Amino acid sequence: MNTISIPTTQNIELEYPIASTQERFLAGFIDQFVLGIYIILFHYLVYTYSNLELSLEMLEADMTSWGVLYFLLWLPAVLYSLIMETTNGGQTVGKILTKTRTIRLDGSTPDTASYFLRWLFRLIDIWFLRWLFFVPLYNGDYLMALVQFLLFAGWIGLIFVAATKNNQRIGDLVSGTTVIKLKLVTSFLDTIYVETGDSYQLVFPEIRSLSDRDMSILKEVLDTGLKSRNPQLLQKLANKVKDVTGIKSNMPDQQFLETILADYNHFFGKKG
Repeated sequence: MNTISIPTTQNIELEYPIASTQERFLAGFIDQFVLGIYIILFHYLVYTYSNLELSLEMLEADMTSWGVLYFLLWLPAVLYSLIMETTNGGQTVGKILTKTRTIRLDGSTPDTASYFLRWLFRLIDIWFLRWLFFVPLYNGDYLMALVQFLLFAGWIGLIFVAATKNNQRIGDLVSGTTVIKLKLVTSFLDTIYVETGDSYQLVFPEIRSLSDRDMSILKEVLDTGLKSRNPQLLQKLANKVKDVTGIKSNMPDQQFLETILADYNHFFGKKG
């Protein structure tokens, strides 16, 4: 499984798996379904209330008020992914529901130019052949329009996602991005839970200066370091915790970190 390392505010790199072809397909399908319903709905409403037979020539004629309205209503659909990813940290509705996110290959958050390139190349990745849905749309066959809108979407992008090392569509290759799978964190105790008995004695009271997020990151990095048998990672993490909390200890790094987890879990868990 390919992964991407993402630096945290503690200067520790965490690895996240790259979203699979199936996960990207599901996220894209959700987004396209939302867009398809929106396009069909506003087309139907404008057609009904304007009493005009909308066609491809409408926008080439005099820009009537209905024509301007119709054009403006298209903008959210056209700019949907660009606006959502730029303002929502690389996530659209589909990515939120599938817990995935767009990120640069170096682990940093994409800038506006990167999001723009991803959006621009959707013309190839997503919209190739999709234009066929306009025929049933303007003929009033809305169910067929929705089916074709979904059926002809994204095949070029999916082919590239399935064929490239980092599961990238053309827009990703050009912008240097990909999509990662976010780890689901259900709750604080589920994330850092360490069993302690009622007789447990707090070793480092300084843990009260740490936050739930600090401990979640600590637990994840500790697990990664133990799994990969990386003592340097554990040493770096232990030193960072000592710097932040002011703790002075000669415990071995693994024992120190596990004690920090036990202390924090015991103190805040029992307190809650």
